[in-house]
Amino acid sequence: MKKRTKTIFIAFFVAAMMCITVFAAPLVKNVSISYNDIKITLNGKQITPKDANGNAVEPFILDGSTYLPVRAVGEALGLDVDWDGNTNTVILNDKKAETPAPKPETATKETKKFEGRLDKEDSVETYDFTLPYASRIIFDFEHKFLDSNTEYWNIQFISKKYDEKILEFDSKGNIVKTSTNDTALYLPAGEYYVKVAKKWSWSHSNLDYTITINYEKNIGQFETENNDTMETANQIYLDKPITGNLLTEKDEDYFKFTVDKKGDIVIYFEHNFIDSNSEYWDIQLFEKNTTKKLEFDIKGNKVTTSSEKINLEPGEYYIRVVKKWSWSHSSIDYTLTVKTQ
Repeated sequence: MKKRTKTIFIAFFVAAMMCITVFAAPLVKNVSISYNDIKITLNGKQITPKDANGNAVEPFILDGSTYLPVRAVGEALGLDVDWDGNTNTVILNDKKAETPAPKPETATKETKKFEGRLDKEDSVETYDFTLPYASRIIFDFEHKFLDSNTEYWNIQFISKKYDEKILEFDSKGNIVKTSTNDTALYLPAGEYYVKVAKKWSWSHSNLDYTITINYEKNIGQFETENNDTMETANQIYLDKPITGNLLTEKDEDYFKFTVDKKGDIVIYFEHNFIDSNSEYWDIQLFEKNTTKKLEFDIKGNKVTTSSEKINLEPGEYYIRVVKKWSWSHSSIDYTLTVKTQ
């Protein structure tokens, strides 16, 4: 066994073993310590003690007691080790478990199909549907060709919770696939059902049909109804677009966002082309206390419109989207973005 003995001045043992400079006045003693090539193992595995800078630190014996480097041993045991020079204290704490970063969600798209037919003139068929998460929904209604422009089927989508009709559309005989691409639904998770009946008392067909519900998961890129008041406003974020629509003439959409520091913003509003110079949407910006800060209108034939630049103080703000005139309404999708400048 290799054994070395040194006579040295020891100034505050713990600080020396921590390998941290101590500027307080030390208690000085003249002692003799022994280095006996002391080894440390943890669960059978040898530890090589090192200081905070990665330099090797050797244990030693003094007056029959073995002194080990606190930092090296503490870290080997999974502890956080620190030194408080103001109070000459070695601080040992359990390591805080690191929370893994959440995996980004993906906007998954799924479908649900129902098949049926109206056997009799007074037949009414219903199909239960559970929406597992907030989504954007589009319907397809398909059937074989009928040589007639008559509307044969009436389709309704209804909320079970409120017994409320959310969407209604018809299907003609000579249009084999009717889609609601221009009238998307933005709904929360919940229980719904589809109701199919004949459109007119004199129009009935017992042809087979297929209903397809196409739904895309909302991970923040879509609005979620009902968001028709400040209290139910959807949270949005600066520089991140959100898509929605005014489903009915009475529909209003509210969005809220937060400004952390004073700066300029511009509101961008985009939609597909409408062959009309009429103003369809009215966009309003409010402070939390309902003071209106900004207002501008959107025309059908102008697919991108931006507001004037406005300087905002830190705080919470609300955007309201409504139809402009009593006679001008469009249910097509729009995309809204609050951009920092």
